[in-house]
Amino acid sequence: MLRKAVIALGTGVAITLLTGLFDVRHLLGATNRGLPFTWLTRVVYPGANWTVNWVNLVLNVAIWFVLAFVVVQILSRGSSA
Repeated sequence: MLRKAVIALGTGVAITLLTGLFDVRHLLGATNRGLPFTWLTRVVYPGANWTVNWVNLVLNVAIWFVLAFVVVQILSRGSSA
């Protein structure tokens, strides 16, 4: 069970970080990244810094962890039958 949770956590972190690579929304001159919640934002002008919304980052990891854990559970049941 612990091994499955570690795999799911690693998958959740990886998916969250990968969603930070792609622009999701452009609202009012800002670039937003991250799915399902925007966790990385930058105002669109030269030299602007990225802003990390830590609450949304943790929520994204939690959501992807739960989804990955369900998938790992389903796949492990299918392979043991």
